[in-house]
Amino acid sequence: MGGDSVLPFFITIEYFNRKGFDLLIKYFVLALFVQACFVPFSVFLMFIRRLRAVNTGEVPATYFKTYQGLEKSAPRGMVLAERHYANLFQMPMLFLICGSIYLSTDMVDKMAVALAWTYVLIRLIHSIIHLGTNKIMHRLCFFAVSSVVLLVMWIYLIGKFFL
Repeated sequence: MGGDSVLPFFITIEYFNRKGFDLLIKYFVLALFVQACFVPFSVFLMFIRRLRAVNTGEVPATYFKTYQGLEKSAPRGMVLAERHYANLFQMPMLFLICGSIYLSTDMVDKMAVALAWTYVLIRLIHSIIHLGTNKIMHRLCFFAVSSVVLLVMWIYLIGKFFL
């Protein structure tokens, strides 16, 4: 052994650096996962609200064959859940694409993790407002902030990629 360390092979600076990097990736993937979980939650909520509308007689079950005939008289909660579900396939998809690029190009760092979690938390608040009180100015503010955070996330990625 002579000059060799008596520490186990895994107690090295490289080990800790690698473990720290893996932890960043785990936090980043967790943010993507939480955002992706909004979709099945939204589907479940939409199903519950549609079922309630049919059971209370507000909407005939046949409405769901063509989604026509109730444009002005559909229950507010049901419409909100449907629109919220549709919204999840707009800006949040750009977030998931951006996150996938960060991961596939091995560019996840502390800033990327912070931006990802900031976006997810702001979108969570936006979702709570949209599906709850639906106060438009509050919702708009959180939508605008989430859009700015997403833009910064993309610019940071492009900067890391080309600089």
